[in-house]
Parts: sequence; structure tokens; C-alpha cells
Amino acid sequence: MISCKCIKHILAFTGEGGLREVWHQLESQIVTVPVEDMGCMLDADTQEDYNRLSDYMESLILS
Repeated sequence: MISCKCIKHILAFTGEGGLREVWHQLESQIVTVPVEDMGCMLDADTQEDYNRLSDYMESLILS
């Protein structure tokens, strides 16, 4: 989950690296929470990533 406190920082980010780079900048404020859903760990940065995530979500709906 992403805190609403991070939204301004995320939206203002203009550098390379996407959200992963934002996380590096906010590293001291991040808390890792274990989850059982692998969908929480999938990227959606590229079309291929998005397709993988979409396929995963569809598999959950169909099962």
C-alpha cells in the first residue's frame, strides 16, 4: 500500500527509474509488510509487465 502522504512526491517526480526510484528516495520511510498475494509484487512499468499483471488478475477471477 502507498500512503496518501507520498502522493505529492510521486506526482512531482520527473527523473528516470519510475516508482522504484521514488522508493529509493523514500527508503527511510518505507515499512515492508508480508503478503501472500504475488500480484502485490508485480510491476506494471511496461506493456509486458502490464500484460503479466492483467493475466494474473484474470486468472484469479477465473479460478
